[in-house]
Amino acid sequence: MFSAAYSSRTELKLWAILAIVFAVWSSVLLFCQREASQEQAHFTLDYSWVGDDYPTQYPMTLETVLLTPEDTTHYKLYAADGPLEWEAQFPPGGGLVRLGPHNRTFDITMFRELRCLGHIRHAISVQSVGVDAVRLQKCFNLLREMALCRADVTLEDVLDAQHSVNHMYTHVCRDWTAVYEEAKTNHEQYQLPP
Repeated sequence: MFSAAYSSRTELKLWAILAIVFAVWSSVLLFCQREASQEQAHFTLDYSWVGDDYPTQYPMTLETVLLTPEDTTHYKLYAADGPLEWEAQFPPGGGLVRLGPHNRTFDITMFRELRCLGHIRHAISVQSVGVDAVRLQKCFNLLREMALCRADVTLEDVLDAQHSVNHMYTHVCRDWTAVYEEAKTNHEQYQLPP
């Protein structure tokens, strides 16, 4: 009986880990495939920055880069340095930026998605003790919607009856490192709190 319960918990944890891997991959690829449309010179002038009158995208043009997903030794769930590694991936200010004549604060979706993955990671690593279920539900829904929005049609070779796939295919993405640098520069300019 103990063995069946243990096996069930282990299987649930493995599915949760697979969901996190899929969510990270989907989030990065989603952000990579969005198109930027605003130019910096006219960006501030085109909006009042009051209420809903602001742009939908940060004003930057991103180059394309290639991403081949890989297994990593970082961001482990149960390692002592896992939480520190996870937090270290965010730029100063956590990815919040200020824009417009009144320095209005915005969150960049890529960083919001990574924070959601962080909440899911935390929930799994503490084995549901003190977990905010409402926040997790919102995060799972956000990641589901982003995967649908991205609609990546890259073909992945199915390897076995459990539908394991070879996910090591190269994807064409937008340069997420430029987004990190821009968020860092914006933070330094406005000194947003961490």
